[in-house]
Amino acid sequence: MSLKKQLHKAILSNDRTTVQRLVKSLAHEVVLDTFLEVAFNTDDLAVYEIVCDQIQVEQTADWEEAASLLMSQPFCHHPHAYERAYEHAKRAVVLDSSRIDLKEYLLFFNAIPDKLMTDDEANELATEILKLRPTSQVAKMHLL
Repeated sequence: MSLKKQLHKAILSNDRTTVQRLVKSLAHEVVLDTFLEVAFNTDDLAVYEIVCDQIQVEQTADWEEAASLLMSQPFCHHPHAYERAYEHAKRAVVLDSSRIDLKEYLLFFNAIPDKLMTDDEANELATEILKLRPTSQVAKMHLL
């Protein structure tokens, strides 16, 4: 059985010890995809709880991003999900301010109806992104 399938099974069975062991052997994208896949298929908030436990073990931008994406996508229909997602996204940027993709993702929170990021904050962030990556379509579209 592949490591990804083992991770999938461990998430489904809430086997946090196995999850911790397996995520060390897989690329972040594979881990993220697996968590999102399980979350979309099950709508079980235990998936988010596992990620939050991982944040307690190893607080990284990758884990904060995973928590944010879970709350803003498969679990967005839960109460206060976008607020939680926004807080995780902001922490991800603090933990790794060099990742432009995380800064671009933050602009999402200005575009949603809840508008958790003010227009002024979003404009300032989009301008900062363009200074770092002049080709950023996300930042350019925001400033239109």
